[in-house]
Amino acid sequence: MSAGSGCRDRAVATAAVARTTPDGYTLTMGTVGTHAINAGLFAKLPYDPLKDFVPIALIGYTPTLLVVPKALPVSNVAELAAAARSRPEGFAFASAGTGTSGHLAGELLKTTTGANLIHVPYKEGATGLTDLMAGQVQFMFYHPAAVLPHVRSGALRAIAVSSARRSAAAPDVPTMVEQGFPRFDLVAWFMLYAPAGTPDAVVARLRQATERVLATPEVAGQLRNQGVEMLPLTGEALAAFGRDEVAKWTALVTASGARVD
Repeated sequence: MSAGSGCRDRAVATAAVARTTPDGYTLTMGTVGTHAINAGLFAKLPYDPLKDFVPIALIGYTPTLLVVPKALPVSNVAELAAAARSRPEGFAFASAGTGTSGHLAGELLKTTTGANLIHVPYKEGATGLTDLMAGQVQFMFYHPAAVLPHVRSGALRAIAVSSARRSAAAPDVPTMVEQGFPRFDLVAWFMLYAPAGTPDAVVARLRQATERVLATPEVAGQLRNQGVEMLPLTGEALAAFGRDEVAKWTALVTASGARVD
């Protein structure tokens, strides 16, 4: 399987930032895709997400919700897996594209349940959601801001959260861990990065400025409205987070067989 042109474009843009002068004037908003998933997805990634960048601040993370259409009579993950195993053709699940966090969450569910789950990648998540509500696919892992309006309307049912902690946007929905899937702690995240070699004093100033902005009620409120949750990390904890995410997602990509050649 291969990823779309958007994935390649983001990799090229990220590589361009890595090659700029490390003076603090050129930064990039890295994501779980550019700075974790891509490490395993690309046969030859044009940058090293750990060696070529220094993390400034974790802007936040977004847990994904496992949602099913209202016509599918399942209320938890065990019932979903059992229903999929009962059908010779299995269940199809949508994602916003091959190699995305939603795709890899579905692949992890496949390996942990043994159910026959077929990935259906879309060019954009909104189209996948439309087909999900129409019953063309049976489930999807996607971010709360996109799916909760459909959950509230009754078109979709949220049966699990992919993060280890419950989502602040959907606190009544149990996590995958709570439902007996301890390997599930998968979130999309956003990190501000500078090129490697940026002076420590500049990194410190950028970090302080970013943290001040994130603490303002206006910015914090906008992030909450988008389903983004905060996870304050500094120093070595920030670097360790990045290393752990690369290791975790690389293993998932390898298991899924997704690749960009």
